[in-house]
Amino acid sequence: MENQLSDKKYNTYSDIVTMFFNTIKDTKEHKTINQKETMIKIMDAKRDILMYASDDVFKAFNNFLLTSSLMSQQDSDYAVTKSVLQLMRTIRQDMCGKQSSVTEKDILLCLTQNKEDIDKFFGK
Repeated sequence: MENQLSDKKYNTYSDIVTMFFNTIKDTKEHKTINQKETMIKIMDAKRDILMYASDDVFKAFNNFLLTSSLMSQQDSDYAVTKSVLQLMRTIRQDMCGKQSSVTEKDILLCLTQNKEDIDKFFGK
């Protein structure tokens, strides 16, 4: 039973990270993001996060949802990106037993491979 729950948690986290990576990839390729499909994925993620995620990941995911829905467009990019980075870091910490030393900066570097943009982002 414990192995099944661990597998469900891993799959839940993998699906969430994949959703963000696919969104980034589509944006870089200038593809239109299918809002309906994205909403379905988020609804599935909500269900799975509620069932299988740690409390910290649950709270980080809710923070992402609130941030992405409440911010004005002007502030949105920074705040949503920050909440995504926090969520990914929290997922890593949960999967690594809080032993992960990977920072939000490290995650953004993985996503963008652009040190100048990272310095600008965290200099804000």
